[in-house]
Amino acid sequence: MNLKHHHSSMKPNEKKLILDLYKHYKSATEITVDEISLLYSRHGNIRNILRNIIQEFEPNSEVTEEYLDEKLRIYDISEVEENDEEVTDVIEINKSNEKKVKKSKNIIYISSIVLLAIVIMIWFQINKKETNNDSQAIEENQLTNSSGKSPTDYKIVCEEKSVNSTTSEPILIKSCILNNFKSVSTGEADYKGRYSYKYEIFIKKNGAFVKSNNEDLFNEKKKELLKLINQKIKIDFDYYATNPETKDCFEGVTFTNYTYENLGIVFTDDKVDFNVWFDVFESCFNVSSTTVSFSLEEIRPYFNSKY
Repeated sequence: MNLKHHHSSMKPNEKKLILDLYKHYKSATEITVDEISLLYSRHGNIRNILRNIIQEFEPNSEVTEEYLDEKLRIYDISEVEENDEEVTDVIEINKSNEKKVKKSKNIIYISSIVLLAIVIMIWFQINKKETNNDSQAIEENQLTNSSGKSPTDYKIVCEEKSVNSTTSEPILIKSCILNNFKSVSTGEADYKGRYSYKYEIFIKKNGAFVKSNNEDLFNEKKKELLKLINQKIKIDFDYYATNPETKDCFEGVTFTNYTYENLGIVFTDDKVDFNVWFDVFESCFNVSSTTVSFSLEEIRPYFNSKY
C-alpha cells in the first residue's frame, strides 16, 4: 500500500533511514531536510525513496520487496499510518458528498410529492367538472321532464257513473282529471254484453274543459313518446300473431304504426293507458284490442306544460 507523505508528517525513523543511506553511499555528504522533502515530493513514500536511493548509487543491483521490507522493519517504519490531514479531507469530502446525495434525494422526494399533488389536483378538477356537468345535465333533464310541475302536482282524480241504455246493459262513463287535462271513456255493450269504448280528451282553457286532439296533451317530444307507444303495442301484436291460440285471427294482418288520433287515451289511477284496435274479424273480439300503459313518472316529461 503506497501512501503519500508530506514533510510536516515525516516520521523520525524515516528521516534516520534516509540519512543513514546517504552516509553509507556518500560519507562526506550531509543531506538537508529540504532535500529529504524533495525526495518525498518526487517518490511519494519511504519505500520508493529507499528503492531509488539504492538504485541511484547501485544501478546494477536488484532491489527486492523483501529487502525493502527488512529495511523498514529494522528502522521500525510502518506504512499503514495515513496522513491525518488527508484522512480528514477524505472524510470531509465523503460527508459533503453524502450531504449532496441526501439533498438530491430530498429534492427528488419533494418534487415527487409536488408533482403527485398537482396530478391529484388536476384529477379532482377534471372529476369535479365532469360531476358538475353531469349534475347540470340531470338538473336540466329534470326541469325539462317536469314540464314546469313537480311529481306531486300530477294526481289523477276519477269519477265513474252508469247511465241506463236501451239495452239490458248500462252505459259506463269514466271521467278522470289530471291537472288541466281530462279523459272521458264511454263504454256501450253489444247484444252479447261485450263492451266497446270510445275515448275523448279535454283541455281546460279559460276555466272550462274543451274537447281537444290527443296530441295536444304532449309537448315537442310527442314523436319520441309515440314511438315508445308503438313499440309496446307491437310487442302485444307479435305475441297474438304468433301464439298458437290466437295467430289465426292475425293471419294476413300486418302491423302498422299508430298515430295519436288512432289511440284511445285514458287517465286511470297513477298511469296513462293507450288503447288500440287491431284489424281482425269480429269473431276475434277477445284479441281485437290491447292496452299499453305508462306510469305518471314515465310520461311526465312529455306532457304539455302550457296548459
